Amino acid sequence: PGLSSFSLASQSGLDLTLNPKQLWLIRHGERMDEVRGKPYQQWKHNSPKERLFDPPLTVNGFKQALQRGKLLSAQLRKFKNKKNS
Repeated sequence: PGLSSFSLASQSGLDLTLNPKQLWLIRHGERMDEVRGKPYQQWKHNSPKERLFDPPLTVNGFKQALQRGKLLSAQLRKFKNKKNS
């Protein structure tokens, strides 16, 4: 999983707050059905069939979601501070 353009823009110093009209699409993070190996096999084996369409996040997926939330929060603070200046 690579960095999103949002992450790249934030890390490159691009100011995403210049345009007040924006649409941000943020993916939550890596899902259990996207990885292979023992954790996936255990999840698939132990999950009821109706749950297979809604897999949980992996540990890495939770980390990714947390990172994206922090980036979004930082951008919203920047936008709010600019708006109030």
